[in-house]
Amino acid sequence: MSIRRSINGLVVSLLLGPLYFSPMAQGYFGLTARKGLYFLQSERIGSIPGSALSNNAKPGPCKHLSLRGKQRRLCKREPGIGHSLIEAARLSAWACQDQFKMERWNCSIGKHRLNILKRGFKETAFLYAISSAGLVHTFARACSSGRLDRCTCGKTKNKNTETWKLGGCGDNIKFGTRFSRRFLKARDTDSNSEDFRAKIDEHNTNVGLRIVKKNIQKVCRCHGASGSCSIKTCWKQLAPFVSTAELVKEKYDAATLVKTDMNSAQKMPMSMIALRKTENGEDVEEGVPLPTELVFSERSPSFCKNGRYSFGTQSRRCEKTSNCGVICCGRGYNSQIRTVFKPCNCRMHWCCELKCDNCTFQEDHFLCK
Repeated sequence: MSIRRSINGLVVSLLLGPLYFSPMAQGYFGLTARKGLYFLQSERIGSIPGSALSNNAKPGPCKHLSLRGKQRRLCKREPGIGHSLIEAARLSAWACQDQFKMERWNCSIGKHRLNILKRGFKETAFLYAISSAGLVHTFARACSSGRLDRCTCGKTKNKNTETWKLGGCGDNIKFGTRFSRRFLKARDTDSNSEDFRAKIDEHNTNVGLRIVKKNIQKVCRCHGASGSCSIKTCWKQLAPFVSTAELVKEKYDAATLVKTDMNSAQKMPMSMIALRKTENGEDVEEGVPLPTELVFSERSPSFCKNGRYSFGTQSRRCEKTSNCGVICCGRGYNSQIRTVFKPCNCRMHWCCELKCDNCTFQEDHFLCK
C-alpha cells in the first residue's frame, strides 16, 4: 500500500527567531496538503526539543488534530498517542527551524509552506523526511518513557531475561517504526497511489524512517561487585534528534532530481529515473534513485523576494564571514551594534549550585538589505 501525498507530508509551520507561534499560526504536521494538523494557540515550543507534553497537553488531543478515518481511530486508542503526535510535530518544527535558520529558505510559515507542499521542490522532500523521522523518534521514545500503554521498552541483547532489571530501558524503535508506517498508510478514498508526486513523497518519507533506524546507539551498563563487569546489559537508544536532523539536512543538500518513466501504452508513471549532472552541468539519466537519497522533481525558486514560496530575505540576519552573500542575494547588508546580556564569570557554589554574573556585551548584527 502506497503512502499517498495528501497525508504523509508531516510538516510543521513555524516562525523564525523567538520560538513563539502567533495566535493563528499553523502547527502543520502534513496530514493533508491543504490544512494543518492543529493550531498552537500562541504556545511556546521551547529552545530544546524532546520534553514530554502529556503533563501539559489539554485533554482529548485528538479532537484538536486534523485527522479522519483510520488515523483518527488510531489516535483515539489511548491518550498518549495524541500527545505524542503533537510532540512529534513540535520536534520536527524545531529541527526544521534549526537546520535552515541561516539559509535563504527558513521554514517560513502559513501560505508559503502550503504552496511549497504543492510542488516537488527539495524543500518539500526535506519536510516529508524530517517529519516522518520526528514521528518514529517520538513514538519510540514514548514507549520507553511509559507514555503509551500498548508498548514498553525495546528488547535488550541479553539472553538472561532477568538482567533487564539491572539495565536501562531501550527505545522501542520497532514499535515506533511499525506505528509510524501504519499511521502514514491510513488512506482516504480519493487518493491516487499511482500519482508520480505520491511516489516521490512516499520515497522521501521512507528516507526519514530509514535515517532514524540507522542512527541508533548501543548503550551498555556493567554490574557486579566493586564495579566489575560480571554482568553486562545492553540496549538500543536513539541518538539525539539533533543528530538525526543533521543527517536529513545532508540528504537535502545532496538530493537527486528525478523524472517519471512513463509507460506510453498505459499512460501511468511506472518508476522514477534519476537525473545526475555531468562535469559540464548537463542532466543525464542514471538509473533509479537510491532508497537512501532524497528526491525532487522541480527546481526550487531563489527564495530571495517575498512571494508565493517565502517571505524573502530582506532584513534577515546573516553571518558576515560566511553566508551574507548567499542569504542577501547580492543586495548587500546593513550592520548594527546591539547590546545583549549573557551569563559570565560562572563558578560552582559549594558542591552543586552554579552561580553566574549577568554581563553586558556588544554584538555586531548584519541584516540583509
